[in-house]
Amino acid sequence: MRFGLALAAGLLLGGSAQAASAQWEARVRAMDEFRGSREAPDAPAIPKSAYTRALNGETVSGLVGVEGNPAAKGWGLKVVDLPIGEVWATVNDEEQQGGEMPVSVSVLLEGKRWQEERVVFQYMPLPFPISDRWWATRLHYAADLFSVSSGTMWEMYWDDLTPTIQLPPEYAKMVEDAVGLTLNHGAWLLVPLDEHHTFIEYYVWSNPGGWLPAGPASHFAAGAVVDTLDTMERLAKIYGSQGVKSGRVKRPDGSVIGR
Repeated sequence: MRFGLALAAGLLLGGSAQAASAQWEARVRAMDEFRGSREAPDAPAIPKSAYTRALNGETVSGLVGVEGNPAAKGWGLKVVDLPIGEVWATVNDEEQQGGEMPVSVSVLLEGKRWQEERVVFQYMPLPFPISDRWWATRLHYAADLFSVSSGTMWEMYWDDLTPTIQLPPEYAKMVEDAVGLTLNHGAWLLVPLDEHHTFIEYYVWSNPGGWLPAGPASHFAAGAVVDTLDTMERLAKIYGSQGVKSGRVKRPDGSVIGR
């Protein structure tokens, strides 16, 4: 009798998991209708098979070459068992990233925590004899994409300010012997699969500048994408709910999460 009950429970659970997987895949496939409304510049085309692998539990990453440019675009896909609000709060909280991501300094130069159009400075120490790297970006929320997708696509993307920004004296001194990135674009795109799971699509397109060739650096970046996704998941489990409870985290359309 117990075996029969266990077998029945297993079949029910298996059917439930398959149904959830089918629903998740349908939700992710529905993104295709709205990709033309993405505001992130130069988002790469990712193989359809990669989405299936990510929905089956893998952290998937890859590179997309760019004609006429030695720097490839690195991308990654991952499902995390967290509500979308907590993940969104974390990818938009640079103050928690210093010492956690591969950067030792991560500070706001303009704007406020979790506020769109903020300007961020980040500094990455590298082992000798490679010069340290730094960059500055302005972060945007894709409000129109959020609207046309009925709130199912949450996108934050950034523009590179490194070549033109005037750094405050303390950071200008910090980067005297460092090299600024010569190219830096990317985005976080989040999709709620259900109340407790979020699909992440991330990409970054950067050129390290200096004497470090962009091509080999891009291949190194493919592995770094996986580390970035894993670190964001870990930080979201620590800090995500705190961000949401603060009442300061806003969706791409400006509405406050939790209200």
